[in-house]
Amino acid sequence: MFQGLGDTFDQATEDVDSEVGGGGGAGWDYTAVMDGATCDVCEAWDGTHFDTWEEIAGAGGPLPDGGPNEDCYGGDRCRCRPTIA
Repeated sequence: MFQGLGDTFDQATEDVDSEVGGGGGAGWDYTAVMDGATCDVCEAWDGTHFDTWEEIAGAGGPLPDGGPNEDCYGGDRCRCRPTIA
């Protein structure tokens, strides 16, 4: 999937996205740390699958630029992140 350690982050996200389009079954999952400090917003998103980086981290996605979730009750302390599916 990845060409090597020299890949930029943008190239790596494109590589994952292309695996989805090619039937590789990749994509991105919304991952919340599930414990007593998890807010209702983040709990509701946990485990949601997205086919592309743009869907999860682009404009209108739940994790702009990779997080945090702007709607999280904890604000900048949000522990949610996108993970490769």
